[in-house]
Amino acid sequence: MAKPGRPKGTTKGDAVKYLTRDELAGFFAAVRKARDVDRRLRDGLAFGLALHLGLRVGELAGLKVGDVDADAGQVRVKALKGGLTMTQEVPPELLRRLKAWMARRDKGSPWLFPGKAAGRPITAGRWKAGFKAYAARTGLSPSFSVHSLRHSCAVAMAERGASPIKIARWLRQRRASSAEKYFAAAEFRETGRQMEAVFRGILG
Repeated sequence: MAKPGRPKGTTKGDAVKYLTRDELAGFFAAVRKARDVDRRLRDGLAFGLALHLGLRVGELAGLKVGDVDADAGQVRVKALKGGLTMTQEVPPELLRRLKAWMARRDKGSPWLFPGKAAGRPITAGRWKAGFKAYAARTGLSPSFSVHSLRHSCAVAMAERGASPIKIARWLRQRRASSAEKYFAAAEFRETGRQMEAVFRGILG
C-alpha cells in the first residue's frame, strides 16, 4: 500500500504524489501563459480532463472524437489495466473548452488530440514531457507527473468525504481497495492540519 504522505523536493518512493489546490492553481496558470493559442486551449483542456476525470496518461492519449458527446457533456473513457470503461460527466468550465477545441482541432483526425504524425494522437510521452515543462515553470517538484493529476483528483474526493468505493468507481477501478491509499492520504493530511492548529503559537 502506498505511503500516505506526499513528495518534497525530489523525493521518490511509493508516497501518493498529489498536488494541493494552490499547486494545481499554479500549474494551470502556467498553462494559460502558453504563447500559442491552440496549445493553450489544448493543454488546458487535456490536463483539465486528466484532473477532473482522474485519467491515466494512456487514457488521455487514447481519447477519440467518437468518445465525446459535447451536447450531453460527457466523455467515454476506455478501460486500461483491467479497469472499467465508463462515460463520465464533464463540468461546464471544461465543456466550454472542449467545444472550443473541437471547433479548432484537425478535423481529419479521429483523435481528440491529434499528433504531428498523420493519423496518430499526441503520445503519452509527449503529454508527460508537456506536464514536466509546465511543472518546472511553476516550481513544482520534478517527482510529480501527469499521473499526479489522477492522484490529486482522488485525494480531493476523499477530503470531501467520498468513500473508497466512490473514488474507485470514478477512477474506473474494479476494486474499492485500489482507492484506499487516497483515503489514507487525505486523512493523513487532515491530521497534519489538526496538529498544526494544536501547536500553533507554542513552538515559536
